[in-house]
Amino acid sequence: MTEADLIVAWGEISAHLWTIVQFWTSITFGVIAISHFASERLNLFRVALIVILYLLFSLMCFGFFRADVQLLLSLYEEASVLLEERDEASIFLSQFVEYFPTKSFAPFGLVGFPLIFLGSIGYLLHRFLREQ
Repeated sequence: MTEADLIVAWGEISAHLWTIVQFWTSITFGVIAISHFASERLNLFRVALIVILYLLFSLMCFGFFRADVQLLLSLYEEASVLLEERDEASIFLSQFVEYFPTKSFAPFGLVGFPLIFLGSIGYLLHRFLREQ
């Protein structure tokens, strides 16, 4: 892979990753909105259906998210090899290897997403049980 190929691939994968995060977040806000505004219309069947669908959707998004992170990690390895093989210094490759974005994002992905998921489900159950 050339440096230009790495830049294009990194941009495409990062954009896809961001799209997945935005899509999951919008559905999460939808679950919170249902919990808040429609809590008096929720019954056990609807709550169970929302929880199951949201869980399946979140697992699907997590699978896409994990695949994109794995692709970014392989690009990181590719950039490291390419940087070692080059004779001249490359600003992009050296910055990409030294300040790889996934390193700073990983704690949020590992801690933040599960907490947001559990908080959304918890709020849904709280509002449902409060109305009962």
